[in-house]
Amino acid sequence: MKIKMNLALILSVLLVAVPVLPAEPSSAVGKLTTHGAAAVNGTVLPNEATIFSGDRLATEKNSTVALSLGAGNQVFFPELTLARLERSGMGTKVSLERGALAVVSRMGTAPIVETNGIRIETAGTSPAVFEVAISGKALKVFARTGAMRVISTGRTVEVPAGKMMAATVAPGAEPSTPPAGTGMGSNLTGVEMVAIGVGVASGVAGLILGVVAINRPSPQDCHVVGSSPATITCP
Repeated sequence: MKIKMNLALILSVLLVAVPVLPAEPSSAVGKLTTHGAAAVNGTVLPNEATIFSGDRLATEKNSTVALSLGAGNQVFFPELTLARLERSGMGTKVSLERGALAVVSRMGTAPIVETNGIRIETAGTSPAVFEVAISGKALKVFARTGAMRVISTGRTVEVPAGKMMAATVAPGAEPSTPPAGTGMGSNLTGVEMVAIGVGVASGVAGLILGVVAINRPSPQDCHVVGSSPATITCP
């Protein structure tokens, strides 16, 4: 009996002394809603699914995928787009490998887009809607609402609201050692700034965006309607 009591006492002490390890933080990036055909890591997506950090998304012809990140922030991927999603600190990074995307950011930290060694981010914390398209070395960034910042090895280009930046991406002099704090390894050449206007329906992502309601006090998530091209409405 005494041995059993001693064992019980030892176990009690161990349970109190051993620290409880915190749960591993979720690597989920957000929720995908598919209109058409798309795949994650080569697996065909159902209509709705959760995507995790490190996953690669590919959209097929005549397809659009909406990614909801919470807090009213969303990313829309049109047809024939390939992108990798990652958690980056408290935010999200989208590595655009091919195609285009549109970002709707209502509050907090907007998703960061990287493509071919170039970083695209919002210039502030105000609501912003922007589009990015990459085709080979040709890069286009359209700032519908809110200013954008395009960061390369040798320069940073500010893109005001209502304007589109068109440029050619060229390898940096030393792509393996990008400038400290930038993580970038490419240069921008032939930069042109074109006024498009925030009210234009179709931008550079091949999507028709109706984002007039983005500045409402309590906006709902934008959603995809129609196809070829897909229309994004923000109620």
